[in-house]
Amino acid sequence: MRIVRKGVFGTTANINTYTDVDIGIRLRDTRKKNRYTIEQLAKELEVKEETIQAWENSLALPADKYVEKLSKLYNVTKDYLLGLDK
Repeated sequence: MRIVRKGVFGTTANINTYTDVDIGIRLRDTRKKNRYTIEQLAKELEVKEETIQAWENSLALPADKYVEKLSKLYNVTKDYLLGLDK
């Protein structure tokens, strides 16, 4: 999977890619839907709160092991978290 940022007008060179912005929003919305605070989630995953914030603000992507943990914690697929499954 290739992650790209949307251009100024919301377009990308490759329509079949997903943006890191979409993934950050998906991660934040799913966390809130499951009623976790950033602090609670950071403790659960044993990462810094800043790490969660970076994922949700699309400054970084979670490593595969964290995507796996999040999918189990939230009872959703990894594809859903990554925006590959609507």
